[in-house]
Amino acid sequence: LAQEPLGFLVSIIHQPSNLMQCRRIKTLAALTSVLIAWQASGKDPRASPWHNSHLEDLSVFGSETIFGIPLPQSQDPTRVKLEPLNHAVKGRGLQGLSGVAFIEETMNGSESPCHNWNAYSCGKYKQRTILKEGDQRESVFDKLTSRALLQQADIVLSFTCLNPAYGKKWVADAAPGLIDACADDNNSNATVPMSITNLYSAIGGVLPACLDTTKFEWETIPRAVATLDGTMPNCPLNRTSDTACTLSKADVSKAIVEAKRLAGANIGLFKFSVASDSRDTSKSIFNVMGQGEIPSAFAQLPRIKHVLKTMLHTYLEEAVRHGFPRLLNASRMVDFYSLLASSYFTNRVQIPEDDRQFVSISDLNAAYPEIDWTTLLETIFPGRTGALSEIMVDFRSQLRFMNAELAHLSSADIANLVSIEVLMALSSTMPATMRTLTEEFEREIHGYAMDRFNSCFRETVAFGEWAIAREYVSKHFAVDSRAAVETLADDILAAFRVMVQHLDWMDEDTQQKTLDKADAILFNIGYPDWLISDDERLTRMFTLANGTRVSELNLQSGWLEIKEVMNQISYDAQTKRLVEPTIREDWHATPLAVSPYYNAVRNKVVFPAAFLQPPIFDLSLPAAYFYGTIGFVMGHELTHGFDWTGSTRAKDGTLTGRWFSSFSAAEFENKSQCFIKLYSAATAITSDGTSFPVNGELTLSENIADSGGVALTYMAYKTRHEMEMTESSPVQGLNNLQLLFLGLGQGLTNCAVVSKKFLENQVQTDTHAPGMVRGTVPFQNSPEFSKTFSCPASSPMNPDHRCQLWDVYERRAATSLTTFSPEAVSTTPSQSYSANEQRTTSDSATPSPKSVSTAFFQHVAIRMVMLFCLSVEIT
Repeated sequence: LAQEPLGFLVSIIHQPSNLMQCRRIKTLAALTSVLIAWQASGKDPRASPWHNSHLEDLSVFGSETIFGIPLPQSQDPTRVKLEPLNHAVKGRGLQGLSGVAFIEETMNGSESPCHNWNAYSCGKYKQRTILKEGDQRESVFDKLTSRALLQQADIVLSFTCLNPAYGKKWVADAAPGLIDACADDNNSNATVPMSITNLYSAIGGVLPACLDTTKFEWETIPRAVATLDGTMPNCPLNRTSDTACTLSKADVSKAIVEAKRLAGANIGLFKFSVASDSRDTSKSIFNVMGQGEIPSAFAQLPRIKHVLKTMLHTYLEEAVRHGFPRLLNASRMVDFYSLLASSYFTNRVQIPEDDRQFVSISDLNAAYPEIDWTTLLETIFPGRTGALSEIMVDFRSQLRFMNAELAHLSSADIANLVSIEVLMALSSTMPATMRTLTEEFEREIHGYAMDRFNSCFRETVAFGEWAIAREYVSKHFAVDSRAAVETLADDILAAFRVMVQHLDWMDEDTQQKTLDKADAILFNIGYPDWLISDDERLTRMFTLANGTRVSELNLQSGWLEIKEVMNQISYDAQTKRLVEPTIREDWHATPLAVSPYYNAVRNKVVFPAAFLQPPIFDLSLPAAYFYGTIGFVMGHELTHGFDWTGSTRAKDGTLTGRWFSSFSAAEFENKSQCFIKLYSAATAITSDGTSFPVNGELTLSENIADSGGVALTYMAYKTRHEMEMTESSPVQGLNNLQLLFLGLGQGLTNCAVVSKKFLENQVQTDTHAPGMVRGTVPFQNSPEFSKTFSCPASSPMNPDHRCQLWDVYERRAATSLTTFSPEAVSTTPSQSYSANEQRTTSDSATPSPKSVSTAFFQHVAIRMVMLFCLSVEIT
């Protein structure tokens, strides 16, 4: 009962954003009592008179079964089972918790922090979290995402309440008992200007229109055919022979642009967009990338090629059954996609800047002649191509491959290629059987797939995100939250400045350039100031290039028309960027983004409002905890501006080439080898005992940043809160400094339970190490951690050898500038990390003769030579 359904009910009640209807609570309570009685008497609960008459009501709680009894699903298309919000109620015992209760229900105090820190900091969470069939990951970070989704759903439904075509009745039927978005007739919308109210109303019509499949399922196919035939009149889809199909290179270029504008389709040949000019980030430039949609998304593993081939064949056959003309020789396109996917997987470039070139339009035509680039650009920017003096080209090896293979395709083949891409881009508007095929494909590739509501909800948020963000900030982000995080950012940056001035691997020139760039870093915290008050700017974001505002359009005509408007607005916004000035302080991701990030092009760290939420950001707790959860991420992201990639960009984000001196670059590389060997010796283990080795090279940048985040957080907290460090915290048995490290351990994805498929994909494709490894190794690299918990020497969390690059100054002063060589790490046995235990621990290794840094003496020698040369020059 505690697991299903009463524990779920309790967690829902504890969420103030979800006003439950008493009728639903009574229904659940009464049904539970009746079923218990029937089971106790030995009767089949399915025979209960409640089974057919009331079980359907319970589907709104997000459960598929109760006591093993399947819940019947409503056939009414306007009555929505909010199954996609299951992500918001997984791990039900934790969803409503915050503060001390969350911390204590996540950690496992019976574990030894010196033996397995991840098991100590996340043990209870992992023990109580059981993945449902089909789920791939469940983490504390996912809980944060779920909370944001519920809050956004509340706002979206409040917008729907304003929409005259749907209004309160639709919301009441669609979401009974879960979200009461229309409860207050005199809510804050009464004070909102009419222009904003109309905008909210228009956005509120998107979700119901997307969900009401009765209006669009049978319109999409003929509309798609008409669109494609209009784009390629010389090669109609219902042609009886391919010999009648003739497309010039100019026709192909126009078709590619129209597919992007009308359907949002990136043809699987290349991508194009307007991006920041890496040489001058105050300007924008047209960017062509040799990385099409199919290769980049699906070429993760060799097995994907077979899945892709099977899926496309089935998808096209289903399209024919719904009225789409049978594409002649479509199998050639499947082979072409497989070639592109294979090329991407073989030739992908880790750092795009290494494969970047700036060319003119004529150069583009000469290098990749199978596309008429002049026509393509004129179609996008009619009458404005004169301003395109240069084009930024990325992934040139992919473009060269695409151009060579395109030469072997006929006009009919290219027409088929465009048709397939448009079909797939419009998959959310297709009949149910075709949508199911798309979902099955996503599940095979990614391990999961969105259901209908989730898909429509995400589409709605993506379309109306800035308007939704305004309401989100006003309801869920307090002013004092912003002030607290700004103080934390100042402390992290100050700690970084102190650290840099004492790093033994940086010479003075590199130190000064690092400090200059650090001084120029921007922190975007919570939301942009204009969002709350600038109505005109907000409405401009929902205005087409011809001046028509979204609020003036009739968006009740159907999901396909709404989808076309959404694509047009996105397309217009991209083209406008080319002529509008770039403002470094502007936000690009909205406050609804749950993931913080470092923007290398703008040299700024962004912490959206949706990330700064309980349970990981809670001002009711001592500062130690959110310094751990938030400070770690801030320090982690900050160091990315100065790693092997970040050191190629100046303080304004301009791509300048690596500005590390040869000495500092060599030392950075030397210290990096330690991290590569340390993490390559680690393995992640699933709950069934399957182990996967970590790729130390693939994850290098993130691993270095993790250890840097731990060190910076400790320095920042100690600087401001040193007098409080040994005081008792609200968490029983821990002082504030120990609570700081617990916050570090419970942040982001460290507390996670993952499936075998998820972990297999992660270790092969993700630049982040698995959560159980991230929740352990950075702490092994921290002497401050082992000192705080009095870990014995040579214990698992206090190893004899550590990898350190972003290092705590006071520690270095005490240890006389020692470093640890890769040779010392290479003798360390493999380390395995699982959800519940650390299977193998690190034994001591004999210190290498190179333990005392030769780099320090090289540094001194170089300085002496420089001083001598300078004195000679002065003389």
